[in-house]
Amino acid sequence: MEIQYPLITALTAGVLVTYQMLWALIVAGARGRFRQSLGEADKMGLVKYVRSHGNLAENAPIMLILLGLLEIGGTSASILSWGAALFLIARVMHPIGVFSRKPVNVYRFVGAAVTMVLGLTGGVMLVMLAVEQLPL
Repeated sequence: MEIQYPLITALTAGVLVTYQMLWALIVAGARGRFRQSLGEADKMGLVKYVRSHGNLAENAPIMLILLGLLEIGGTSASILSWGAALFLIARVMHPIGVFSRKPVNVYRFVGAAVTMVLGLTGGVMLVMLAVEQLPL
């Protein structure tokens, strides 16, 4: 099997890295405004910035690995493109919800739920793809 460059994964990674670095700058600015260089010191406003950045950092790498392995394994480009787009939208929605006045809201819920569904679906797809390739 010839492995081709995982273009969808590369494009998604480029967007996510840029987004992650923007969040790093946003958090740095918030740390300056809150005069807190390390930790959050029980400052809920700063906690929201740090957790929004952290949540992206926790979810993006594993989703990129999943996306890359599915792409290299031959999963449909259409399915992968839709999944990547939905993940990006979910990652934007989540911090919108975190900064909402209501702690439980549609943005945060949809952002988290879409990420969870994509991860679970992709994980099952990857297991099935790997099992098909096992030399039995």
